[in-house]
Amino acid sequence: MNLKTGDCADTMKAAYGFTPNEFVAENINGYPNFSEELFTHLKMSPIKEVVDSWLNSRGHRYNLLYAEHTAGAIGCYKDKCVFLGVNTQRFGQGCHTAAEGKKSWQGKPVQPGEV
Repeated sequence: MNLKTGDCADTMKAAYGFTPNEFVAENINGYPNFSEELFTHLKMSPIKEVVDSWLNSRGHRYNLLYAEHTAGAIGCYKDKCVFLGVNTQRFGQGCHTAAEGKKSWQGKPVQPGEV
C-alpha cells in the first residue's frame, strides 16, 4: 500500500480493467520510506534476489505460490519490484501495510496449500 496516497492494488484495479470479482494480491520489495532522491541512486537488485527474499518470507511465499491465482506478473523499476497475482477468491482484498501483513502472518496457522 502506498503510505502517502492510500492506494493499493485493490483500490486501483478498476482503473486497469479488473472486474469487481477479481482480486489482486501484491508483494512489493524495496524501501518503505521512499524518496525520489534515494530512488534515483539505487541500482536494481537481480530479480533472483528479490524472488528469493519473497520466498523466504512466509506471507510473500504464500502469495507467490497461491494456487488460485489465474494470472500473475512481476515488474521492476530500479530497486523496487512488485508481484501482482489475480484471483477470484478474495485473496488480496483491501489495503494493508507491510507491518499489518507481517503481524497477520505471525499468528496464522498453516494455510491450505501453503508450501
